[in-house]
Amino acid sequence: MKHNQEQTIRLQHGAFTLVEMLVVIAIIAIMASILVPVVGRAKTKSKVAAARVEMAGLELAIKSYHNDYSRWPVPKKPSGSSGWANKGEDFTYDTDGAVSPRGNEALMEILMAEAGDHNTGHERNPKKNKYIEPKESGDTNDLPGFSTTGRYHDPFGNPYIVSLDLNGDGVCADATYCEKGFSESAGSGLVGLVKFEKARPDAPPPDIPPDVYVYKGEVMIWSFGPDKLKGSVARSDNILSWQ
Repeated sequence: MKHNQEQTIRLQHGAFTLVEMLVVIAIIAIMASILVPVVGRAKTKSKVAAARVEMAGLELAIKSYHNDYSRWPVPKKPSGSSGWANKGEDFTYDTDGAVSPRGNEALMEILMAEAGDHNTGHERNPKKNKYIEPKESGDTNDLPGFSTTGRYHDPFGNPYIVSLDLNGDGVCADATYCEKGFSESAGSGLVGLVKFEKARPDAPPPDIPPDVYVYKGEVMIWSFGPDKLKGSVARSDNILSWQ
């Protein structure tokens, strides 16, 4: 009997009480509530960094094409077409802009030496050089990577928007960020852009509205970022190659 009593006492001392169990569960819940947002932010930062690496690779591919052909990877302008250049007289591969073709499918078609609607018979890349080979997503949906629809998406599933200095004036205007509402970031001034001025003092006056904002460079690449929203003004989470 004494032996059984001693065993019972030992078991009672070795087991958790209900209160102790609840305290442990509460501590675990608090730790999880702290760690989950931290892990989420870390993953977001990692994806943003990956997007910047992909943008750099895409820009390098575009400039390599330009070095080989002395022109930008843009489909041949259809005869009699209008609206071929954006408001800044440059070319933007956008998703909803007025310039056609929309999306970056045509750009990737040219850079990847794929014969298609915008690179018929490899006319825009006759050397058939492969300037870029992005990771494939294998899906038609907006997933990270290069989809089966031919569109290149960032790690959040947003299509990369690309603008090129089509008129060769040394500055580049993006169809979206050329607008004042996008070029100016709330409380921080211009997002790396400047108000348009002639590239050369002796250049003829261009037919460009004076309120256009441009980047002092030849290639602009950006995406909607983690929230996957474009918005009506520049959003702080947009990922910009020129920043």
